[in-house]
Amino acid sequence: MNMYLSKNSDMLRGCSVIELGSGVGITGIFCSRFCSKVVLTDHNDEVLKILARNIELHDSTQNSMCASAENLEWGNHKQLKDILQRHPEGFDLVIGADICFQQSNIPLLFDTVEKLLSISSEKKRRFILAYVSRTKVMDNMVISEANRHGLKISEVAGTRGTIRNLQGLVYEITN
Repeated sequence: MNMYLSKNSDMLRGCSVIELGSGVGITGIFCSRFCSKVVLTDHNDEVLKILARNIELHDSTQNSMCASAENLEWGNHKQLKDILQRHPEGFDLVIGADICFQQSNIPLLFDTVEKLLSISSEKKRRFILAYVSRTKVMDNMVISEANRHGLKISEVAGTRGTIRNLQGLVYEITN
């Protein structure tokens, strides 16, 4: 994901981003160099502490950083509602890097993405998913869940590659 974003950093300039499944925050912190606002999310309290600390550490080495850490478990409507109350204008870009591990989470991921993309019809919002293929079942499920939620999913040309013996690619998903 970071390689793709660094090659396409113009798409980040001045936009607002929410990252799903941020982990320690490498991608979201990278985005903060270009974006007007970045909200990094995860559902694990321990990971959120590390994430907040990494944002703080990075903030001390940069000018003013526009990033924050928020608790979000995919499919949790209350947590998503709380985030959207704090950010009522929504986000230009939703991103996720290597976040598809469990089949049971894929419908919840796309429930969350669908809501984030449909906040306003005035702006074209999109979800950039850096996907690592682990099983054919998961590959098919990602595509079918996007379609089931009324989203258009397309592979970004030139992004296929091998990551630790696994195939990876970038999808652009829009409503």
